[in-house]
Amino acid sequence: KGHARVNSLLVLIGGPTCSGKTSIARAVCELLPQGTCGVIGLDSYYHDLSHLPPIERAAANFDHPDAFDWPLLEVDLDQLLAGGPANVPVYDFANHERSGVTLLMAASDVLIVEGILALYDEELCRMARLRVFVDAADAICLKRRIDRDIAERGRTEASVRKQFGASVLPMASQYVNPTKARANLVLESGEGIASLAQRVLSRIDQLRDHG
Repeated sequence: KGHARVNSLLVLIGGPTCSGKTSIARAVCELLPQGTCGVIGLDSYYHDLSHLPPIERAAANFDHPDAFDWPLLEVDLDQLLAGGPANVPVYDFANHERSGVTLLMAASDVLIVEGILALYDEELCRMARLRVFVDAADAICLKRRIDRDIAERGRTEASVRKQFGASVLPMASQYVNPTKARANLVLESGEGIASLAQRVLSRIDQLRDHG
């Protein structure tokens, strides 16, 4: 299966929930010249669950590979890597459905896809020049997850803790952590975002220098 490719350098950043993937991706882009880097959150590609009743949506396993629309992500990445734009879906996390809105994303020199299972799909890994895994202790991930989901996703602490124990940790053990073996750069989240972003940028520079 051939993928069109021009000058875009695809970077995947995977790892457990709230290990710092999004912050690192944004920090890398801020270190690069404006307009030369784009970030896609894998979470944008959750399947639309609007056909299910709310109680079933809330009970869905969002940490399993089947929760993501991989074919749509591949199509969009092909377009971006070939120099064209793509319409990236916007996910409504409070209601577990696609919002119906898309963001028009332009092609860029460096394209980063970040998410818990960014290194899961073999086709994506083949397309990427740099595959980063960000590691973090479970306790750190849980605390950050509670803070984030309450602030940004309309959740309660009890519901976050319940989901963390029921699906987040088991799925991390079964699907997320094994993808560390596909990384060609492993980071420890305790090091600080600025320092970690600099390490990713150094690797990007090396890859560019070697063509």
